[in-house]
Amino acid sequence: LRRAIDHEATLAFLKDLWQDPRPDISLRMDHDVGESFGAPSGHSQIAVVLWLWLAYEMRRLWFWVASSLVVLGIVFSRLYLGAHDLEDVLLGSALGAVTLVLFALVKDWAWWRQANPFWHLLLVIAVAMAAQLGWYGVAPDYVPLLAGMLIGVLLGYALEGRYIDFHARTEAWRRGLTAVLGCVAFLLFESLLKKVGLALDLQPLLWQSLRGLLMGLFIAALMPWVLVRLRLLPAGQAAA
Repeated sequence: LRRAIDHEATLAFLKDLWQDPRPDISLRMDHDVGESFGAPSGHSQIAVVLWLWLAYEMRRLWFWVASSLVVLGIVFSRLYLGAHDLEDVLLGSALGAVTLVLFALVKDWAWWRQANPFWHLLLVIAVAMAAQLGWYGVAPDYVPLLAGMLIGVLLGYALEGRYIDFHARTEAWRRGLTAVLGCVAFLLFESLLKKVGLALDLQPLLWQSLRGLLMGLFIAALMPWVLVRLRLLPAGQAAA
């Protein structure tokens, strides 16, 4: 999750920095992209990061093949819809691949994994402030949203590891069911947050930060706690 959040912010920053135009609007079938710039392709970058990271974790040849086909399908769909040109999807895919290589190299750095969570939080806040102040033009409202979500995830992981610890292995059907339930619950929670935001009418920077924080806590702590309480996932030794 943290990798996906990081990539979303990175590609948005690069789009605004490079300001590479998308294909002509007459060729475009995807009009949801609005007036945003093209390079790098966010769909291509995130597809490479998420699907090939899953394949890296699974370490199964069939999963590598399936994930690669999904990535290729997403990349070609952006070309087919006229949302990106070839250099956009190649650049996005390359950025995703570089990120995965770096992750594979640094993921076992014990000094960072075992560091006080305060330093992780401090890094998130520092990067968010740098992005907010140094954005090329006006920083979009998802900068505080993503920063809040990262902080929520970090806090949620700390709470989950201490009080829940649901990482014990369980049956495949339980993992599949909980994945579906988690996705549905998150969509409902996000819909609720939108209604709350309209009702409170807070200052955008404050609300986006708070919204991201709540989303991160929901993903990393609240939903795992609910799944353990429903006995769909087993609790580990920390909870016992």
